Amino acid sequence: MLAAPAEGGRSRIGITVSRRVGGAIQRNRIKRLAREAFRLNRHLLAKPLDISLIARKAVAEEPNRAIARTLKDLYEMLSRQLEY
Repeated sequence: MLAAPAEGGRSRIGITVSRRVGGAIQRNRIKRLAREAFRLNRHLLAKPLDISLIARKAVAEEPNRAIARTLKDLYEMLSRQLEY
């Protein structure tokens, strides 16, 4: 995950899932889960951010709940880091 302050005033997300991660069905599943996790956890971000997610190969084998939980933890960690 990479993050930078957003110029617009609201948080945005960009998702990259390469072909190495899996087939089209797996890649689209990962992108859907990432967008939904961002939508549900956007309120955790203290400041507007532009976030770039880059999926790794191992994420294709994870269940949906594990992916959603991991992303929520990452958003919480990012928010805590920005408070300082």
